[in-house]
This record gives sequence, C-alpha cells and structure tokens, in this order.
Amino acid sequence: MNLLLVEPDELSPDGLVTLEDVRARHLLGVLRVVPEQAVRVGVVNGALGMGRVVSVSGHAVTLACTLTDVPPVPRVDLLLAVPRPKAVSTFLERARNEHMPRKKARAMFSMNTAFRKMEKSG
Repeated sequence: MNLLLVEPDELSPDGLVTLEDVRARHLLGVLRVVPEQAVRVGVVNGALGMGRVVSVSGHAVTLACTLTDVPPVPRVDLLLAVPRPKAVSTFLERARNEHMPRKKARAMFSMNTAFRKMEKSG
C-alpha cells in the first residue's frame, strides 16, 4: 500500500500540503487521484494519517492531511547493506569508535569478527 511522505515544513498549520514534484506526478499518473479521494500520508520522522485530495490541477495536487498515529520506534539499531565484507568491518569499526554505545558496538564487532573467521576456515 502506498504511503505519501511529506517533510514537516511542507505541511501548513491547518494540515494542507500542495505537491508539484515527482510525488504529484505519481499521484496523478499512477494512482490517478481525484478530488475527495483518500491517500495514506506520513510526515518524515513524524506522524501518520490520511490525506484527502482537495484539488487537482494540471501538475499539482493539494491534500488536507489528518495525522493521528505516531508509529512505534523500530527495534533496529543499525541496518547495513554493503557489497564487500571488508567494508562491513570498516563501517563497524567506525561505528564502534564514534557513534554507537560501546557495549552494542563491541557485540556487533565481535559477531562480525567471528563470522569472518568462520568464512576463512570454511
């Protein structure tokens, strides 16, 4: 299901947002929205809710948003996808030294080191 993301500064105090970018093109060309249609809306790092299409004009879509749900904080500390194992080691070493609580980073680094040893022996 689609979720239209808007930046907090795009949303007016009364909940209106007018889109004229790629999101508007998607709403018009792919979803083919019409006035009064409902669309799921979310604010980046904020609440979720519904947006009602207020108007459609050529290349712009205006929505009246009602944001009621605050999503739970994900239980992910670090999600990483890199093409090479050496890059993982480098990243985890940097995270351990600079950004993460020491206990968590040490455990992640230890797991990665153990995994690399298993790869070499197997």
